[in-house]
Amino acid sequence: MSRQRVNATLVSLLWAVVCTMLAQSAAADEPFSIRTVFTSDELDPPMNSSLYKPNAPSINSHGHVAVDIVHCSSISDLRLVADAKGVTHAARSGDPIPIGDGQTSTIEYFWSYGALISDDDRTSYACLPSSSDSLCFASQAIDGPAELVAREHTQPPDFPEDMRFEWFGTPYAAISGEYKYGRSGAFSFHATMHQQGTGHRYGSIWIGDETQLQKVACRDDIAPGINGTATFDGGFTVFYETGGGSLWRSPCINARNEVAFYGSLTGTGIDATNDAGIWIGAPDSLELTARKGQHVSGLASNEVLGDFASNPAINNSQQTSFTAKIVGNDVEEEDDYAVFADVAGQLEVIMRESMPAPGTPKDVVFDDNRCDHAPSHMAYEDILHAPLVDDSGLVAFMACLRGDGVDDTNSIGLWTKAREAPLTLLARMGDPVPGMDESAVFDTLGFWKPPGQIEYPPFSATEPIFSLNGNGQIAFYAEMSGDGIDASNDGGIWATDANGELHLIVREGDQLEVAPGDVRTIGSLWFSQGGGGSDGSARAFNERGELVFVATFTDDIYSSGVFVATIPEPTTLLLLGLGACLIARRPQCRPRI
Repeated sequence: MSRQRVNATLVSLLWAVVCTMLAQSAAADEPFSIRTVFTSDELDPPMNSSLYKPNAPSINSHGHVAVDIVHCSSISDLRLVADAKGVTHAARSGDPIPIGDGQTSTIEYFWSYGALISDDDRTSYACLPSSSDSLCFASQAIDGPAELVAREHTQPPDFPEDMRFEWFGTPYAAISGEYKYGRSGAFSFHATMHQQGTGHRYGSIWIGDETQLQKVACRDDIAPGINGTATFDGGFTVFYETGGGSLWRSPCINARNEVAFYGSLTGTGIDATNDAGIWIGAPDSLELTARKGQHVSGLASNEVLGDFASNPAINNSQQTSFTAKIVGNDVEEEDDYAVFADVAGQLEVIMRESMPAPGTPKDVVFDDNRCDHAPSHMAYEDILHAPLVDDSGLVAFMACLRGDGVDDTNSIGLWTKAREAPLTLLARMGDPVPGMDESAVFDTLGFWKPPGQIEYPPFSATEPIFSLNGNGQIAFYAEMSGDGIDASNDGGIWATDANGELHLIVREGDQLEVAPGDVRTIGSLWFSQGGGGSDGSARAFNERGELVFVATFTDDIYSSGVFVATIPEPTTLLLLGLGACLIARRPQCRPRI
């Protein structure tokens, strides 16, 4: 090869390296695009009033958004859906609602806790008709009529005439009418039924849509995967010690209409060591996934699962994550709490109390769910009841710490574990904030502090605000402290890109152009709590890298809006940068010699 050709090759390689570095720098500095779904003052009528507040919105795989506008005196007044055609009033108080047997009533108010939207652009809600006190589950397409899915005080399908739905939820729960809504447009929920004239009550799990309602499990049903005779005893509620109550959530449902739920057992061979489990599947194909008394990979040979501490999360591959106690001869109170998941092909321990916490000093370990060192203004009690799992197999959870140097400024962290990858610390209270001045540290993680003028958001932020999107990306809310940081600019939303790099997406105090020439200062931020992308919870973060959030503004304490931020993929930016370099570095034509 001639010296000229060698030199040309070396120059080309050097140019490619330079272009790669430039493209990576561009990816790191690329601003995140934010589009306006709507602002409160552009609605008809305008919602700039102390009585109206946008609730936590959700987004589907197409980037279409659903949000409740909550009226403080009537729980919820309006359901909005935004697609490519613009914002639509999907449902509002006073609209007609079918209540069964050919009868129609009107919606008195909604009983929903955040809007949910399916991938086929249907939205769902719980509402109370004006003609009765029977809660209804309904769904509807954009611009379509409401369609009834289920109603309290009616006969459940395939049950005797003397059986009635008594309560959607459980008498022990603080919230009634809670449900999950799958990406396919199907509901999953817990219902308490009663048999008229007997006083007998039956806990049950259901899935269904506007065309069909099916029982998944019920008290006295044979529990699959046990011994052929053990039955569900009707307890589909997880009780836990801390907090002195019960943690209750409706069963998760994925896009394949498969449900994941906790159930307790009774019958021959059932005792306090093996009387509960977790099941996953469709109504006619349930499989036992985990059971109290079962040995799990990562536990000592004499250790087994104890009481479950959370309902399970689920993804579209029937993979799950949950928290539970551990029992065994040598298990102490200081090491009996753990996060479990089966994303690597078998159920295994992901995190255990007293285990060294990755990303922290060697003497710092995971604490239990009580978070003894949590700041007093943060509702971190029972924080470990919410591990999430997405379609990529990513498991994420927030956890408490104890050990040397741990206090209320650094006692909480957020960890992720990708399939066949080690557990990794993503963020911790007290740690430096990526991309900020070196004095800036995370002050709180996942929990939202309302501004003083008005109580926002209209739900109680007692669970950490973080969400997965199905592609191994995670978004979370946090607050900072440091030089130049005060109550006007300490909150923000962070998210990882497709390469796992953490970025600040939007921050309180930022200037946001909500419309051409209309620039406002952000006063506060939040988005939907929890959700792995395929578990039936409200999705704040979709697989296209779109994150939907609510912002309030400083120009008017009642001024707010719903927005979607798009997190660009670094690989796309890298290819664009390389392409530009290759165009700039065109080969020079030389005459042959």
